[in-house]
Amino acid sequence: MAKEIQRSRAIIIQGQKILLVKRTKPEEVYWACPGGIVEKGESLEQCLIREVKEETGLDVLAGDLFFQMLSQKPGFEGQREYFYLADVVGGKLGTGTGPELIPNSKYPGKYEFKWYDLAIVSDLDLRPKEIKKIILNKFL
Repeated sequence: MAKEIQRSRAIIIQGQKILLVKRTKPEEVYWACPGGIVEKGESLEQCLIREVKEETGLDVLAGDLFFQMLSQKPGFEGQREYFYLADVVGGKLGTGTGPELIPNSKYPGKYEFKWYDLAIVSDLDLRPKEIKKIILNKFL
């Protein structure tokens, strides 16, 4: 059930850049912070470290909890999302091996992980909208 699902996401900022995933689906294009669903027996921080490594190839340290919310996304209502600040400590961007990066997987569309200038975040459809507003207020 969606109410039991927790998702941990990373806000990774270096200098004036933020690491985001561009999600391209047949019906829409939007941006999000890397992360994913917490697995059984895993802490929020462990999930964050694992998901960022799987998706991006980067090793991170989880920092402070930055924001939390209940998802309003259709089909995911009640799912709790936790956003942590995180610092890159190793790895190489683009070497992720997660299932979303495998062609013809159960994940539709395309996932592109890239550093974006913080100055252009206001022009992106960064989701959820709540985190976009908070990032812009805090880091710009």
